Amino acid sequence: MFCKKCGKELTEDEKFCSQCGTSVAEQPASNNSNNNISNNKRVKKKSSGGIVVIAIIAILLLFYFVGKTISSTANNITSSIPINTILDVNIFYKTANKTISTNELISLYGNPEKQEKWNYTRADQTKIPLTTLYYENSTYEYIFHDDMLVRININKNIEFNSQNDIFYMFNLSKHDITEIKNTGSAIRIFNSSVPDFWCGINGKNIEWIKITFISDIFE
Repeated sequence: MFCKKCGKELTEDEKFCSQCGTSVAEQPASNNSNNNISNNKRVKKKSSGGIVVIAIIAILLLFYFVGKTISSTANNITSSIPINTILDVNIFYKTANKTISTNELISLYGNPEKQEKWNYTRADQTKIPLTTLYYENSTYEYIFHDDMLVRININKNIEFNSQNDIFYMFNLSKHDITEIKNTGSAIRIFNSSVPDFWCGINGKNIEWIKITFISDIFE
């Protein structure tokens, strides 16, 4: 202990400073009180700091587990939707009423396995000259009239879960005028990204597809 006035070191039983005579009886009690207050503040600060750290850790853990739950749910939802697009029907349009030519198709897919010219007979017996380009062992048939793509035939088995899957697989859009007809053996979608999308179904399996870009050719 030291004298609060002159700084001389004092013993615990001294009542007055032997150097300056100042009373020092209250000095230890004052120091102890200040020390206790200071210690209490430090304890409170440490306690508050610990609570904040625990709260932050709890929040981080909550976000982690909630994020895992959302991710797991999203995976379960998307697992029932086809991941890959079978065919994006929109890439075949140049403008709203004009589709790609045979040369533009070849620039996309290379030379066809074979090419066939033939006539389509309409209900009024009018014959429409057409040209078909075949790809992938005739799985895909691209039909042209006046060097414009008018229809794609796909001869392929494709699994699906719901009508919405068809929109995903072919990048079809839905509009106010879009109409869907399901007969149980076929699904036909009118006025989507293409005027007419028609597919034959057997349970949850698509067996054939006709995608029509220019409808009046086949009337």
